[in-house]
Amino acid sequence: MKILIAEKESHLSSELAPICSAEGLEIFSCNEDQEFVFMTRQLSPFAIVIESGFVDDNQKLLDGLRSVVSFKDIPVLFICSNTEEMKSILDLS
Repeated sequence: MKILIAEKESHLSSELAPICSAEGLEIFSCNEDQEFVFMTRQLSPFAIVIESGFVDDNQKLLDGLRSVVSFKDIPVLFICSNTEEMKSILDLS
């Protein structure tokens, strides 16, 4: 199974890669929003992990995912570094 990690830097994916590989999961990382859309289409990942600071507009990012029928059922996990970020992500649901 493939997991796509969207992050500004590669810290998260480098930390998760060994753990996920041991469980038979493939980790793919992207650092730009245009790359994210392309990789999501190419990979059809099992799950997506997004660092909360990856883009300025998380709502636009989620709306873009929801607009593609085949992406609607992909679980999306946001990684937040503080309470303020967590509240802004919760407001999206």
